[in-house]
Amino acid sequence: MVKKRLRCTAPQKWWRLQALVWQLVPPPSMPSLLYAALSHLTRPPVQGRYAAQPPLPAVGGGEGVACVEAVGRSVTSLRVGDWVLAPPAAGAWGTWRLRGVAAAEQLYRLPPTLPLPLAATLAVNPATAQRLLQDFVPLRPGDTLVLNSPASGVGRAILALSAAAGLRPIAVLRDRPCWDDDAAALKALGAALVLRPSDARSPALAAAIAALGSPPLLGLDGTAGAGAADVARLLGPGGTLVCYGGMAREPVTLPLSLLIFRDLRVRGFWLTAWLAAASAAQRAASLETLAAAAASGALRAPPVWEVPLRAAVAAVAAVAGGQGPRGRKLLLVMGADADE
Repeated sequence: MVKKRLRCTAPQKWWRLQALVWQLVPPPSMPSLLYAALSHLTRPPVQGRYAAQPPLPAVGGGEGVACVEAVGRSVTSLRVGDWVLAPPAAGAWGTWRLRGVAAAEQLYRLPPTLPLPLAATLAVNPATAQRLLQDFVPLRPGDTLVLNSPASGVGRAILALSAAAGLRPIAVLRDRPCWDDDAAALKALGAALVLRPSDARSPALAAAIAALGSPPLLGLDGTAGAGAADVARLLGPGGTLVCYGGMAREPVTLPLSLLIFRDLRVRGFWLTAWLAAASAAQRAASLETLAAAAASGALRAPPVWEVPLRAAVAAVAAVAGGQGPRGRKLLLVMGADADE
């Protein structure tokens, strides 16, 4: 068995053989290649700066789609040739590998009609967006919500899922040279209104938000820093601000008046913790709903940058240095040239 992988090393025994072997190379009858995802969010665990650390040696990567190569005699839920993914918290699976071994119950079977880049990225960003929309504030068709970082993977999924549910998301997009083009793209994804941070601080904005309906009661913050306050200012009385990311690498700072006079609530969300607490049935139901949204076209594949495995080291360096293609998610192509 090929055991080529990207991993951090320290003394510890290798994986114990379980029920299923999966392969990050398509079988001869399937021409499409399979993928593993890599982004700036995968760097902190490798660097030892993440809240959850797997025991070492550990294989990196939390996203990917695989094809089943073999199954144990007692396995009835999967067949050779099935496309599968593993939720990131299920056995601390690392996806930067060609092959691996897992219990069948750790894996979720995907419809083979999904675009592979979408299948490879379904378990983290869309799953986070799903939980943010479902677990904090009851939302009905026509309701509004506010989010920042709308062009990120989670932000795009929030817009897509909101549009499919009949919600009206208000996106706060930071200033950039191509702001108008990016704002138009976000509206095409489902944003009802796209604002600059300076707009969010303007009292004149109230009329535009009022035209959309009742004041938003859910705010989703993926940046921290001043961006969190920009979202909070747009919430109505009794609203909830959910912080799920900190791309600004700054503390969340909120005006005290928002807490006292609007009675805002501040919550946090971490998908890893949700996956650890959820039952296998809950995790499967979440992925089933997302797979159905993807199959219907409500969720679309993010813009991607495909890199063969042999170029992984250079690609990691590019991502770390901010040199990769703007606005594209890096996918390692685990294909026929992976062993070269």
